[in-house]
Amino acid sequence: EIGQLCCRLFSHLGYDVLAAAPEPISALNVPQLLLDVCDEESVANAFRLAVETFGPFGILINVSGLDRLENDYRSLSEMQTQLEKRFFATVGICKSMLPYMRKSGGGLIVQAGGLAPAPKEPELIAIYQAVQFSISGITRQLNAEIRKFNVQIIDIEEEHPHRVNSAKEWSLRDCWAPEAHAGSFAA
Repeated sequence: EIGQLCCRLFSHLGYDVLAAAPEPISALNVPQLLLDVCDEESVANAFRLAVETFGPFGILINVSGLDRLENDYRSLSEMQTQLEKRFFATVGICKSMLPYMRKSGGGLIVQAGGLAPAPKEPELIAIYQAVQFSISGITRQLNAEIRKFNVQIIDIEEEHPHRVNSAKEWSLRDCWAPEAHAGSFAA
């Protein structure tokens, strides 16, 4: 839902928008690429194709790992699957996009994974928090490491927690001025 809202918002503002998702989103009237966020090769190929087709991207809205936890993840293998799907997919998206942003002289990556709805079931809170802390931690460290390339990574939940009450209330305009980051958007 947040990825679709981002696509609609920036398309409406006149930016070139490209959506990347595991399956087509019929409600979006923007170009779309199919990718499996848990498959490193699929992600790398999708971004390579996107850059070859549409040119460099100035901003990436990374919403991987936003689906709701709905099952009881008590076994280690189930927790590992969730970390793979949520944390490592988020990192993989960044890893695939960074070389293109460095080459084009800069960019902005917005980690929106922290906007995932918190589970109501107490037995799911631990894995949810582990993923959220992992995303926040790597985002902070990556941001420090890549600043020298004029690329910034921010975590929406960490940067603006008071502004994130629901997907419908969330606005990127509250977080930064998109005009400062030239180029297209991917969500």
